[in-house]
Amino acid sequence: YTTLTNAGLIETIGSGSTLSLSGGTVINQSGAVLGGGGTITLGAVEFRIEDSYVVAASLAAMNLNSATVTGTGTFINESTLNLNVVSTFGSTVSLVNRGQLQVAGSVIGTRVTIGGPFTNEAGATVLVKSESTSYSGNSVSLTVTAGLTNAGVLNLASEGSRPGSVSLNMSSGVLVNTGTINSLAHVGTDRGYRYVYAAEVDNGGVIN
Repeated sequence: YTTLTNAGLIETIGSGSTLSLSGGTVINQSGAVLGGGGTITLGAVEFRIEDSYVVAASLAAMNLNSATVTGTGTFINESTLNLNVVSTFGSTVSLVNRGQLQVAGSVIGTRVTIGGPFTNEAGATVLVKSESTSYSGNSVSLTVTAGLTNAGVLNLASEGSRPGSVSLNMSSGVLVNTGTINSLAHVGTDRGYRYVYAAEVDNGGVIN
């Protein structure tokens, strides 16, 4: 079990390089930034922020595979943030997306929970997608518990050759939309798929 405390820049050097952590705790103090041209992948890691934390646009991608983001602060994504398997943002963390945030999986039962306020800014994209290839199909869900403000693009999508479902759940709070929400056509062999919106919506934008 490892604890890493960061008060500066964690940088993956060069395109194609990857920094992977499979467990432990990463504590990000004030001014912490993740950058470089590569990718960082976190497994069952507690990723704790104590102030604002930035995933810089220079980073190729950050992958959270069953990771938990905790602490008190704002997590700002300016790059590509992939939330996979069972990943969670705590209720005291605000999530701001300025790049691309993707919740996707071919694993049965991909469930991501965002416990704090979630903002998708203008020019940014959130994609919730089922990639269903297994015989029993696949379900992907994004649950937001403290409100979602969408000024960018929010897409629900599915692909593959087996049944799949995609759901956006607002267990409390309101989905305030001034951007665009799309339910995209299935890509692949259509053996049955569904999109579920379980949310109270205050719409001042476009819903397709």
